[in-house]
Amino acid sequence: MRKLLLHVEKLLTDVRKELLDIRIEHPHVRKLLVNIRKLLLHVEKLLTDVRKELLDIRTQHTHVRKLLVNMRMLLLHVEKLLRKERREAALVRRDIFFAVPPHLENNGPMRRESACAEDEEELAMNEASVWIEHLRHPLVLAGFGLFVFALIIKPLFLSSKQLNGTAVERLLHKAMILLFILAAMAVAGGLALSWKATPAAGSGISLSKEQFAAMLKAQQERVIQEIRAAGGDEQKLRLLEAQLQAVEAKRADIQKSYEEKLALLKTAEKALDELKGQLPDARIAEAKRRLAKGDTKAAEQIFDEVADKEGKAVALAAYQSGELAKGRLDYEKAMRQYKKAVTLEEDNPDYLLSAGEMAWKTGAYNDAQAWLEKLLKMREAKGENSTEFASSLDELAGLYYFQGRYAEAESLYKRSLTIYEQKLGKNHPSVSVTMNSIAMLYRVQGRYSEAEPLYKRALEIREQKLGKDHPAVAINLKNLAGLYQAQSRYSEAEPLYKRALEIREQKFGKDHPDVAQSLNNLAELYKAQGKYAEAKPLCQRSLSILKAKLPADHPHIKTTQENYDDLKQKLAGE
Repeated sequence: MRKLLLHVEKLLTDVRKELLDIRIEHPHVRKLLVNIRKLLLHVEKLLTDVRKELLDIRTQHTHVRKLLVNMRMLLLHVEKLLRKERREAALVRRDIFFAVPPHLENNGPMRRESACAEDEEELAMNEASVWIEHLRHPLVLAGFGLFVFALIIKPLFLSSKQLNGTAVERLLHKAMILLFILAAMAVAGGLALSWKATPAAGSGISLSKEQFAAMLKAQQERVIQEIRAAGGDEQKLRLLEAQLQAVEAKRADIQKSYEEKLALLKTAEKALDELKGQLPDARIAEAKRRLAKGDTKAAEQIFDEVADKEGKAVALAAYQSGELAKGRLDYEKAMRQYKKAVTLEEDNPDYLLSAGEMAWKTGAYNDAQAWLEKLLKMREAKGENSTEFASSLDELAGLYYFQGRYAEAESLYKRSLTIYEQKLGKNHPSVSVTMNSIAMLYRVQGRYSEAEPLYKRALEIREQKLGKDHPAVAINLKNLAGLYQAQSRYSEAEPLYKRALEIREQKFGKDHPDVAQSLNNLAELYKAQGKYAEAKPLCQRSLSILKAKLPADHPHIKTTQENYDDLKQKLAGE
């Protein structure tokens, strides 16, 4: 048994070393790994103490009591770490992939894709409950029980005079090893099965991450086909491009978007339960069954029917219908349903936020301003100082920026930045996003010296939190390079543009529209320096990608073609 414990300690040390090398883009997963490493250190120390106690075990049962004391100490350490993890989780209400809206990609502030309506303590408890559910798996419990049984039973056997003898002791030794191995296998197997069944934990949702990824790929292909068939309808193209960017952002961070999808399905499931009595139970049951597999069509039909009636559940049904339509990238329907919900319950912050964000996406800027300003006034009246309030500030600031109301936008962004730094810390991704937004605001006003340190700091935070090859980092690199280019600091801009291009080629493939944008950025940099021969192949490749991906009369193709034609004229004039 002592040899087995030595092996366990060695394995735990190896696991801890491996965890130090793991690179996870999700910042809260990294924080969790730090706590896991701390837990393993405690486990190693306690196992060492247990091994020392076992050295003294012969026939005295008092040592068994000491052993149980050490086991209780281990549980106390585990509880302490879990409490710490819960407190850390309470600091962050949501985890968001931040993307630039299509109409602001080149010259506008970055804004948040969505906001979460759960409160901080509920989120923390949900995260802790996930771990509790895994530990409750029957095989895990059986493994722990077998381990405790083996620890207790061996000294009891050794204390029996009837079991003395070398052969019997050897047999007992092998039996104990077998018990420990079985316990370890039970725990490992139970945890593996529990993690595999995570989607269904706590609800009937059974959509797997692989199925969700396939759904996203199909959505992306559909939107691309619709863009190609859209012709010159600029309003439709704007909506389709917003949809394409949304699905690409989801595919860039599958884990986060998968978790959001599960949350959406579970929320819809709860909302269906609230509608019982208004429609046949069989229909609701069928909608929930299909919802569990990721099919939202039946649930959306139910919400639509209730939303067209009268009663207290109409606003809820309209809102849920809008949420599911948004998940399907049907932004026009989502906008109609959000508008109905916010009209019926104009003081509901969730409805105001969703309606404001969707109006912003779809270009209904007057509606977006009215709803976002109302939401902000509501939260100010309540004296809020939360991350949701900071998100509201950011949303409205982005809209003011787009309207050219720079002074008002700057004031809101600075308030938002202060809240994020106080609530989440100065190195949180949300801080990076707001810094980048302020820097963009300064850049468009020609305040380059004020923009540069913010751009650099935003880039540093994102590299630290997401990894140096994350697609979001490419956006920061492009923005900083653009600032240098605007100041004719070409030698500083070039490596940044090149690195952004490499990241996008690696993450999206060499024929992606974002790659075409990076190629065009680098070509324009070379053209500004008179390096026409170096710019030409980049511009040609960019144009080739866009023509293969977009309809012939798409504005991006037109702009890139104009750049290429201008470049050819300059080459001809040399």
